[in-house]
Amino acid sequence: MSFPFTRKLIALFTAVVFQAGLFAQVAETDSDFSDPEGVNTGAKITQVVSVSNNYSSVDAYSLRLKNKYKKIPELATDLTAPFSNDQDKVRSIFIWITDNIAYNCSEFHSQKAQRVSFSYRTAQELNDKRNKFYYDYATRVLKSRKGICEGYAVLFQQLCLANNIPCEIVIGTASGNIAKIQRLKGKKNFGTNHAWVKVKLNNSWYYVDPTWASGYCDKGVRRFYKEFNPEYYLTPTDKPYPTHAANEKETERRNNVFVKNH
Repeated sequence: MSFPFTRKLIALFTAVVFQAGLFAQVAETDSDFSDPEGVNTGAKITQVVSVSNNYSSVDAYSLRLKNKYKKIPELATDLTAPFSNDQDKVRSIFIWITDNIAYNCSEFHSQKAQRVSFSYRTAQELNDKRNKFYYDYATRVLKSRKGICEGYAVLFQQLCLANNIPCEIVIGTASGNIAKIQRLKGKKNFGTNHAWVKVKLNNSWYYVDPTWASGYCDKGVRRFYKEFNPEYYLTPTDKPYPTHAANEKETERRNNVFVKNH
């Protein structure tokens, strides 16, 4: 096969891929965050392996920030300004979100798994539109001070990214039924009802669930009770929460546009 023919073949393949994806669906189509089992209704964990550190000064600083923030860059700067290392910055973000964002029970009952559509002609255009969509979503959560699980996770991610800290959304299943979660762990694909994050610190990835760390809801998911739970902060991804099972396939699709669409 000659080189000119190879170049033509590659060009044709690229055109077909993008044309086929002109009206591709881009969303968590296999996720249903309206599933009641995905909401923390009082599940407790006490034996999570987490990164130990004395965060008292970081926590005190973050808890003092009571401004009515409406813009992510402004909040991202204020939360991390005094700190020189990423671990303290992430902790400050975590504390602020768990203290200031409440679970939106009304949205939980009104929303269903939705399919978000973007039209695009290049991969870059698709990526830009996705990034804007989630940035705008995080901004709405910030302004309202309320969100469901994905709202918590997206806001956390945007605040990390604004500080050049790698952070990805994790799609999976959460439940107080530990036996059920144990059956799901190790499987690559299954139905999902929850979103949290993983953040990279010192070349290692850690799970953080700002939703379940912020409190819990009653059994009918009608009322949110604020109750900070530090156990859902920084656990190594190879030692996940007993209440959570990450869906590797859906998580990869959520964070990688090419996996999502091809």
